[in-house]
Amino acid sequence: MLIRRLLAVILIAVLPALAFVEAKASGGEGGKADKAPDRGFAYIPLTPGLIVSFGTEGRVGYLKADVSLRVATPAAAAVELHMPAIRHELIMLLSRQSPEVLGAQDKREALRLEALEHLRKFLEEAGKVKPEEIQDLLFTSFFTQR
Repeated sequence: MLIRRLLAVILIAVLPALAFVEAKASGGEGGKADKAPDRGFAYIPLTPGLIVSFGTEGRVGYLKADVSLRVATPAAAAVELHMPAIRHELIMLLSRQSPEVLGAQDKREALRLEALEHLRKFLEEAGKVKPEEIQDLLFTSFFTQR
């Protein structure tokens, strides 16, 4: 009786792993064959998230922002190549902001559009990326602390 229970527990634990391995080997669920269809764009997250300090008078505040770029598929490789410089540009831009800009929703939206235009210009100067290929910049999280 004890052996049957032990075998049942082992089977319950091992079967899902075996099914995953088999599906991956056959190109099914979890394999590279399940690649999403090309929609003409890709989302590229800037990982890890950006953490910057802001404010020069009084208390220093901190901002943590997770950012994703929506880029045309042909530009994705160039954007990945320039990712360290993109991160730098965004950190410099965000750290220059005042607490008032970072605290108001409409001003954050203006900041998002400013960052998008800034990156478009930067990437156009840096490489073979057309401005229209950088379709959008999204703040997927945005936290400030003061």
